[in-house]
Formats: sequence, structure tokens, C-alpha cells
Amino acid sequence: MSKTLPFIAILISLLTVTSIICEEQTITAEEAISTALQGIKMTPRDIAPRNTIEPDTFRLSILEEAMASPVELPAFIDRLEGQLSPQAGIDSLLYTVQGFLGINPARPVFEKPEVENPWKDVRELPPSIRDGMDAVIHLYRQAEEERRLAFTEIDTFQMDTLRTMPTVYILGLPAKFEREADKATIDDSFLAEIDREKRDSRFFALSGSVNHQRLQKSSAIVLSAAQKMLENANKAAAKNGFDPFLFAPDTMITGDVLYYTETEFGAFAIGGFGPTTYVGNFALTVDLGGDDVYKGRTGSGREGFSIAIDLKGDDKYINNDDFAFASGFLGTGILIDIKGDDLYSSGNFALGSGIFGTGILLDIDGSDTYIGSSFTEGAGFAGIGLLSDRDGRDVYSSFAMSQAFAYTGGAGILRDDNGDDTYISTGFGDIDFNGNGLSLSQGFATGHRPVASGGIAALLDKAGNDTYTAEIFAQGSAHWFGLGLLLDRAGNDKYTAFQFAQGASAHLAVGAITDFEGQDSYLSWTVSQGMGHDLSVGLLDDRGTQDDSYLIWDLSQGAGNANGIGMFIERGGNDGYLVRNEYNSHGYGNWRREFGSVGIFVDLSGTDFFSGRGKDGEIWTNGSYGIGIDFTKKSKSDQK
Repeated sequence: MSKTLPFIAILISLLTVTSIICEEQTITAEEAISTALQGIKMTPRDIAPRNTIEPDTFRLSILEEAMASPVELPAFIDRLEGQLSPQAGIDSLLYTVQGFLGINPARPVFEKPEVENPWKDVRELPPSIRDGMDAVIHLYRQAEEERRLAFTEIDTFQMDTLRTMPTVYILGLPAKFEREADKATIDDSFLAEIDREKRDSRFFALSGSVNHQRLQKSSAIVLSAAQKMLENANKAAAKNGFDPFLFAPDTMITGDVLYYTETEFGAFAIGGFGPTTYVGNFALTVDLGGDDVYKGRTGSGREGFSIAIDLKGDDKYINNDDFAFASGFLGTGILIDIKGDDLYSSGNFALGSGIFGTGILLDIDGSDTYIGSSFTEGAGFAGIGLLSDRDGRDVYSSFAMSQAFAYTGGAGILRDDNGDDTYISTGFGDIDFNGNGLSLSQGFATGHRPVASGGIAALLDKAGNDTYTAEIFAQGSAHWFGLGLLLDRAGNDKYTAFQFAQGASAHLAVGAITDFEGQDSYLSWTVSQGMGHDLSVGLLDDRGTQDDSYLIWDLSQGAGNANGIGMFIERGGNDGYLVRNEYNSHGYGNWRREFGSVGIFVDLSGTDFFSGRGKDGEIWTNGSYGIGIDFTKKSKSDQK
């Protein structure tokens, strides 16, 4: 890009675009973006971010696909949203996400085991339960072999590092963001913290030495064990009149207990139809009904495996320790709750958390409450964290790095299929960003700048009138080669944040928010709503036809800064746009490092209100490569 575009060429382009917006015809988003680029004498091929950073072990091809052609981001999001659709089972969802990480999905084949287990002659247990436990122990053995092979290149000292350092890096992220707050561009970062970067490089090189293909195959095997056990538990639940088991230690389990035993992988327990309290840590729990309480680690695989299945009841999962529920740390943890209004309350690294492993939480029915600290509710680092809730009015509350968060080599997915839901990320309050905290949540992905690329995070809500509340870096946001997405299919939704939110990104990343339908409101302070900073891409795409409202202070709504690309697309309705500082929003692109930034704002239809640079039914330019177009249809007399 040259710094000064020929005046005559721009004038001809703008006259051409003006003739287009006066035509009485429907225009697609793709046509609108192409028209806007024509107005600043550019083509879609001109606006891919310039990347001179060599790929590292963790660079995701799906991110490079998204960055290669920002104009095609809406179509890219459509394809990805289809892959995460609720019609897919939890196993298909896991295989899809493994594919995002460049892992060849491993679909295990189950063969009926021939070995005899201690429950073989326990006639009080239904045959289906005994068969299910046979399958679990058999598949655990297969999974353990794959897990062992994943670490064959890791020595004893390095294994100790993997046990201790991942959580240090995760919980140290807010402080790292604070240190980098004044380093606006990539070049600034490379001049500082050389010793720390050398240490970081060694750790992430070690992380890349793990055989993640083997590790994820192990997780797929454990998931198949959970599905087999669930199938058999449902058969048993169709019957009644089981005798209680009299020899379970009350330090592990109390209440309606049908069976308890110790295995090579840990304790197995079967609960009946009445209330049961699970106090200890288990490798397998299956509960047939009742309002139960889980106080120990349940569905939490730490250097091993754990499956928890609860078929019915209003249950309470309460343990404020780390790695409590649905957590996989150097292993796999799976928690499946079929029916009931449940409470999940945990500390860090839980509720669908995967660190060098996989954590899955699947809740099928009921209005549920999820309360976590950090790295919860769909969070992954060198692993996969999945939280899938199928139905109910749910509340998701967390501190930070949650509700679809991904760190290097990881995927964090939160999928909610139905209900009016509330998402809250309060942020790290002790990190001072003008009194606002770092959320790093609700579809946020990051790497470890500058040594390791980021992961992929996606929050997908399929239906309901939802409320999203966060602070900094949230709601379809990304940082350092991360891909962060928030996709809301339907409902009248409310989005509230402070900065780097609602389709924003920084440092060679892609952040996008797409709302497909409903009357929505978006509120943020700055650097949001379709904003790309420092060679990144930010997109806000509202596809509904109802009336939406947008409130911002500055540098938003289609803004590119420091060679970033920001795109704002509003497809229908009579919308309102409020901007405090008009000079750098509504289609703004500045000049930096000898080439430009690109900002595009397009509104496809409706009679709209602007407080800022934009105007209803008009075209305007702003900065070196910033343009805004409101395609409001006008009568012929108005056109004259």
C-alpha cells in the first residue's frame, strides 16, 4: 500500500460506490465489503495481514486459513459453526476439535473383554452395570497404554516440569498481559524480557515434545468408555429393587450405595435411586437417581482417568479445590449429567478443563448453575476443554480464562443449545487496567507472546435471550496467533464489556463475534466491535433483521490500528450507533510502519441513527484506508 492514493482514482471509486448505494436492490455482505474496498481502491487480496513471524510447533492451520482472507471470514465462520452444531454427539464434537488442533481424530473400536473382574459374581448388581464396568476397566487399560506412549520422549525431570509448570504459566498470564500493556506492537515486545523468553522457549519446546496424537487418542478411548457405561446404566435404570451394598467406606461414599470397589485405576462406585453423597476421589461413579452431592474429585483425571455419570436428580457438585470436576490434567476426566437442575461449583482447572489432556462436561437437561474460578467452563492448554449444555436456563459465572478459553496448543469450547442463559466473567481485579480486570473469556484465545502461537476458543449459543458480561479481552477476542469466536444463533442478546471485546484482536490473531438473529445490544468502552490491532483481524457480524444498538467510546465499529484490519457488518434493521470520539471509528484505518491499517463499516439496510462520523444512507472515508457505507434504500426523490 502506498501512503498517498491518487486523488482522482479515489474520487472515481467513491462516485462508483455512491451510485451503488443509491440503487434500490438488496445487497449481500460480500458485495458490501467488496464495494467498500472498491471505495478505497483495494481488493480482497490486498488486506491479508503481513506476517513475518516464522511458524512454531503450535501454529494452527485453521488460524492461518482465517487470516489468509479476512473478507471470507463470514463464510469461514459458517463452516466452523456447522461443525460444532448440536446435532453432533459429544464424541463427534471431540473429534472435530481434535481436527482443529491438527490431530487426526482417533475413533476407537471396542472389543468385549475376556478378563474377569471382582464384580463378576456380585449378583445384586444388574448384568448391564457389570458389563459396563468390564468395558470401562478394559478401555482404561487401552487408554493408559496410549497415554504412556505420549510421554516416551519425556524424561523424569521433564515430567516433573510438566506436572508443575503448566498451572504456573496459566495463572501467570494476567501478570504477563500487564507487563506487555505498554508494548503496543510486536517490535516493542522483542526488545524486552530476553531471559524470560529463553526460559519460556525451553518450556514450550518441551510441551511440543509430547505426542499429542497419542494423548488425544487416549482421551477418545476414555470417552468411548463413558458412552458404553452410560448405555448400560440406562438399561439398569429401567429396573428397581436393588439391594444396598453394606461394605462401602463412609470416608468415600454414603447414602444409597449399590456397589463399591477399588481397582488399579482408583475407586469405582455405583449409587442407587436415592440420595448419595460422594466424598472421595473416584475413577468411576455411576448414579441411577436421587438428589446427590459430590464433594470429592469427580470426573477428574489427573495423570489418569475418571468418569462420572449421573442419570437423574437435582445434584450438587461442590468442591472449591483445583481440578475438582470434569478436568483432565495429563489425563482425561469426563462428567455426564443427564437430568436435573444442577449446581457445579469449583476452583481452578475444572468444569471442562484440559491441560495436556481432555476434560469434558456434558449436561443434557435442566437449568444449571456453573461457578468456577479460573481456567474453567471450557478451557484448554495443550489439550481440550469441552462444556456442552443441551437445555435449560443456565448461569455461567467465572473469574477469568473461562467460558471458551484457549492457550497454546489448546482448544476451549462452550456449547449451549437452548435456554435464556447468563455468562459472567468478572476478570482479575488485582490487575489494574483503569480499574477493570482481565477476563480472557467468552471465546478468547491466546498464545505465549512471542515464543508460542495460540489455540482456538469458541463459545456457541444456539438459542435464547442471553446476557454476556465481561471486561477486557472477551466475547470473540484473540491475542498472539489465537482464534477466538463467539457465535450466537438466536435471541435478543445483550453484550457488555470494556476493551478488546466483541470481535477484537491484537498481535497476529483473529477475533470475531457473529450474532445470527435477534434484537441485540452491544456496549463496550474502546478497542471493540470489529477492531483489529497490530496485524490482526477483528470482525463483528450481526446478521439479524431486527433493530440493534451499539455504544462505544472510540477506536471501534470497523477500526484498524497499527496495521490491523477491523470489519463491522450490520445486515438489517433500524440500528443506532453511538460513538464518543468520532475520528477513529465507523470505518477507520491509520498509517503505521510504512503501510496502512484497514477499517470497514457497512450497514446493509434500514433507517439508522448515528452519533459519530457515520450518516444514514451515505458513504464516508476516515484515515488512510478507512471507509464506511450505509446502504439504506432511498426513494428516487430522495436520491435526487
